[in-house]
Amino acid sequence: MHRLHKLCSVLKGEDVPQNVTHVRFHPSVVYVDNEAFQGRNKLREVVLDNSLRGIGESAFYGCTSLQRINLPSTVTKIDNLSFYECINLKEVVLNEGLTEIGRSAFANCKSLQSITIPSTVNNIDQHEFYSCGNLQTIVLNDGTKRIEQYAFFECTSLERITIPSTVIEIGTFVFWGCSGLREVVIHNEELQIDNKAFIRCTSFERFSFPNLSIVWIISFRLGKEI
Repeated sequence: MHRLHKLCSVLKGEDVPQNVTHVRFHPSVVYVDNEAFQGRNKLREVVLDNSLRGIGESAFYGCTSLQRINLPSTVTKIDNLSFYECINLKEVVLNEGLTEIGRSAFANCKSLQSITIPSTVNNIDQHEFYSCGNLQTIVLNDGTKRIEQYAFFECTSLERITIPSTVIEIGTFVFWGCSGLREVVIHNEELQIDNKAFIRCTSFERFSFPNLSIVWIISFRLGKEI
């Protein structure tokens, strides 16, 4: 395993060998700079230290051999495109303390199967899990307030999702093309849902409102709105 031993607070691309396969972070590193590991397609394992605070834009963009990442609770921000197109990334662990996940951070992570969003993350940004076709389980916790446009676009393996009571808005095309989605459980009866949020959810059956003991049976037409 390559030890990033250079004493620095910001890890830059020039510090990372092109053919690196395994990395363990030194405690001195508090921030991964923009594009630091971009295109390191042999990188398979990354062990982050509890001193880390943030991950920059496109930091692990296109690390196609990376299979797992565990972000310590000290990380408060994952910037835009941080793990974009890490196509073999199967497991992502996000911990309480994280407050911001940027646009398209995990887009096109086609092997990702489940994700739990910490309660400290208020917004699911646009395109965040765009085209994660194997994503079967999405756990949102109380604390999330908004789900932005295209956030779960074409997550075709998703069958059911629960929207917690703190969520007040679901934006346009959020679940576009989620062809396996059958049920959405909503805990806030005043939730604002864009009328294009569920286009092409061709298996969709119902909205459930546990607080009201109501189930709405919905019919979708292929390629149409509700």
